[in-house]
Amino acid sequence: MALGGAGLLPAAAPAIAMPFSARAAKGLLLLALVCLATLALRLTFWPQNGVTPTPLVQGAVIAFAVRLVIRVFLGWRRKNAGLDA
Repeated sequence: MALGGAGLLPAAAPAIAMPFSARAAKGLLLLALVCLATLALRLTFWPQNGVTPTPLVQGAVIAFAVRLVIRVFLGWRRKNAGLDA
């Protein structure tokens, strides 16, 4: 039960921080997504005994992680391009 509550906190943190600081909310959202992607990769490629993930699940987890990395890279690039102008 305590683990479920602890898992809800990183997901709810951006919504709690948004009225106070949009920048902090974006950072917390990014942290929550990275934690989710890391957990999904760990569960998919280092499964427990007796559990074998299908190739479809593995592909979806890889696609999520790659999409997250691309989104962060594009945001970083757009932020740096705005500073040069």
